[in-house]
Amino acid sequence: MSKIVVVVASNREKHLQEFLTAWAPHPWEEMIILEDGPKRSFDLGRSYPLSVHHLSWSEMAADEDVLTPTPFSQCDAGIKLYGFWVALRLRTEIIISLDDDCHPFGPSDQFVTHHIAALSPRARWVPSVDGSPTRGVPYFNLGTIPGAVANMGLWRGRADHDAPQRLALHRLGYIDHAFAPALGNRLMHPDHYWPFCGMNIAFRREIAPLMYMPKMGDGSPYGRFDDIWCGIILQRCCRHLGLSLSLGEPHIAAP
Repeated sequence: MSKIVVVVASNREKHLQEFLTAWAPHPWEEMIILEDGPKRSFDLGRSYPLSVHHLSWSEMAADEDVLTPTPFSQCDAGIKLYGFWVALRLRTEIIISLDDDCHPFGPSDQFVTHHIAALSPRARWVPSVDGSPTRGVPYFNLGTIPGAVANMGLWRGRADHDAPQRLALHRLGYIDHAFAPALGNRLMHPDHYWPFCGMNIAFRREIAPLMYMPKMGDGSPYGRFDDIWCGIILQRCCRHLGLSLSLGEPHIAAP
């Protein structure tokens, strides 16, 4: 099985403790926790049956492979980029990024299984109606195509709206916590651009150089668009290279 490492950025001890409890038994081998502050301000307080790397700005500054001043975000979720770099040095094959308030929707081991399936080869022939053996699909030898090099899972309970949309939908009586995306996973058309959210993604190590999150937060006039810009760069590069991206399952639950 591929070596899997999960990257989580947080400065919220309570959320991290809830995260670690919710995901047990942990379906990955190692975990990189990036505490977004000058130094580690808390101890996770217990041993877990996996290797946990708890890092902060202090460890980042002491890293001899990191330029000065740091090219990584601070006070922004874009600090995950440093976690991706650390994961590469751990010889990780599949890197997963999660937010500290993302909990599993269903058994935690199925979460990883769905991400791996999205990154694995797929049938070349597919039905024209999802879930239905429509006329014309061969009975045998469906052929294969390469899987996605990166997969974005969705989330249940809260859609990823920006502030103006959330206010407008609230006034229309839209119940955000009832959000439930459709099941399934699909390859995205290379000529489309679509919002890429770092809350629940998995990607293969060979495309890690494309997973660039521009500097946000401290020292930058921008914030909270680290994953959106990462997605634009990734989608443009994958279109040029003929690589596929996918979207859908696995889902996570907002607590």
